[in-house]
Amino acid sequence: ALLAFGMALGSPLLVYQGVILVGDDVLYARLASDMADGHPTFGINTHTYRLGFIVPVAALYRVFGIHDWTTVAFPLLSSLSTVLVAAYAAGRLYGGSAGAWAALFCGFSPILYRFGSVGLADVPAGFLYGVFVVGWLLIVAKRVSHPRAWAVLAGVACAWAVATRESTAPMILLTLLGFLLLGWR
Repeated sequence: ALLAFGMALGSPLLVYQGVILVGDDVLYARLASDMADGHPTFGINTHTYRLGFIVPVAALYRVFGIHDWTTVAFPLLSSLSTVLVAAYAAGRLYGGSAGAWAALFCGFSPILYRFGSVGLADVPAGFLYGVFVVGWLLIVAKRVSHPRAWAVLAGVACAWAVATRESTAPMILLTLLGFLLLGWR
């Protein structure tokens, strides 16, 4: 189990890419830099409204300065946290060995290890969507002792996911509908 967690958590670090200068990384970095300097930029492009991604990066810039690692810290932490959340959920639902397998499969997901170390909003949005799903899944399956606290956590993750990448909104609506129908059975 420890080997599975090590491999899963190590995969994004082994393929670390940093800021990709020809991608959206530079746009997000500029927007976060402007916000960190107290002059946020807004425009026609939807990227400027992904505040769930830009604000944490701007906060990192404000505290630690503008560097390659502060640009990718939020996506990298999201990537590593996704592995831990998947393992936690699988462990709560199916036992410890399922948690190790979930960590391993999640850690070797191409999206996580490929994009987990670049300055893009996709991995943080996916992580937050995953927290939303896990929260409601554990509530519906009655695997948590404080369902209201988990519902609040899931709600915060839901709102943050939509603020990070607006394309998560339809997925969240369909997922919530499914959990509501499943929970009423």
